[in-house]
Amino acid sequence: MEKRIFKFGESSAAVILPKKWMEKNGLKASDVIYLSEDQAGGLVMAAKESPRQDVEKVIDRRTSSNFINRLIGINYMYGTYKLRIYSQEGFTRSQLDSIEQRISYDCPGFEITNQSDKDVIIEDLTNIKEVNMDKIMLRLRSLINEEFREMTKGDPKTIPKVERLVNRFFMLGIRYINVTQARDAMKFSSVLQDMETISDRMYILSSKQGVRKFDVFEDLSKQFELSLKGFAGDLDAVEKVSDIRASLISKLDKSDIDKLSAYMIKDIANNISNISEFGLRTEGSNPLG
Repeated sequence: MEKRIFKFGESSAAVILPKKWMEKNGLKASDVIYLSEDQAGGLVMAAKESPRQDVEKVIDRRTSSNFINRLIGINYMYGTYKLRIYSQEGFTRSQLDSIEQRISYDCPGFEITNQSDKDVIIEDLTNIKEVNMDKIMLRLRSLINEEFREMTKGDPKTIPKVERLVNRFFMLGIRYINVTQARDAMKFSSVLQDMETISDRMYILSSKQGVRKFDVFEDLSKQFELSLKGFAGDLDAVEKVSDIRASLISKLDKSDIDKLSAYMIKDIANNISNISEFGLRTEGSNPLG
């Protein structure tokens, strides 16, 4: 069905809805409809809002904190609005601490709205659809640049705190993608994962005294900034990212740095290259550059 857009007021536009569609869905003038964007960038119109996803999970006193962390994290990232965790025997103090810590550290918007001896109810108190993906990506960019700066100075004392913030914004970004089915979902999921991996590697390297004085982090920072230009479609930047990666690997192979640290640095360089190479495969605007 082809419809023509016409001007509405000074700064808006409108389209006329088909009468049959309105009658089919029981709509009349002044009723509310719901709009969303599919992965191809198309506008999807619905008469009803997508149903909230509520989940209930049963655990017992033997359930590990690690399992509980994964349970909350998976439900957060994949769009659960209300999560009830129930234990017939009641929770241990360690389990409750794990639930509270996971929400506080990694799940912005999730809050415990009800708690008793046997169940905990966690709900999303934000409207994830109003989250700005551009701002998430820009915040991740600034946090990772901060990690590179601290390692270049040889004083990475705040990197553990920065890495926790990276995890929070990574989780928020994945949740946004899964709830909204945003355009280029696979592309942004991959870039978010690359950024989170870079930060994880930096966190490990920050604890290794011998690595702090190794003159590679300024090169990684330059490579990272160029990768964001490559992500936007700058093919010269993509090539420069590749050149820096090759130079870093050569420098590492000639150094006496320990094998684990060398692996971590190479993995950072590889993930940065992955970000830039989206410029070879995709088109469109770039919120990073």
